[in-house]
Amino acid sequence: AVSAINDDDSIASTYANYNSISELFAPGTSINSLSYLSGYTIKSGTSMSTPAVAGAFALLNHLYQLQNNKQPTPDFIQDILTLKGKTIEQDFIRIDILASIEELSKPNTTLITPTNDTETFTQTNFTCNTTSPSNYTIQNLTFYLWNSTSLEYNETKSPTATNNATFNYSLDIDFYNWNCLATDE
Repeated sequence: AVSAINDDDSIASTYANYNSISELFAPGTSINSLSYLSGYTIKSGTSMSTPAVAGAFALLNHLYQLQNNKQPTPDFIQDILTLKGKTIEQDFIRIDILASIEELSKPNTTLITPTNDTETFTQTNFTCNTTSPSNYTIQNLTFYLWNSTSLEYNETKSPTATNNATFNYSLDIDFYNWNCLATDE
């Protein structure tokens, strides 16, 4: 269910119905709308917030189709809107369309070697690979390595033609976490 918020992200409690099944909120107060007479008028209500959520679904649906050549599920789109939305009062979620589009558009980066749960205490090659759903050129791959207490190593490289970059680092005995991030243009 969709409900409405005011300009300050507070729930529009004077007119908006909401309860435990209300999943997404959008602006619904003082919205510039077409008048049935002519021109524009200012309106408030869930009849103003619902089209914003429907429009967000349509934008994300189309972007996903362009990037993946397949139809996303409505649950997938709702998950993106929920994940990237802003938490407002009572732990409800106000949609954030730009953050949701950015989430779908960011490069997909993975560490391809070593695999998870690998035990090694020598000179290790970490290889990252990335793809860009927006078909942008990948500019940089950055590798981060944390030991059990802090960031121990990070390095940024330009990827190869296959969008890989390898980072070589000598590991001492410890527990490590690592991550690869990419930037595109």
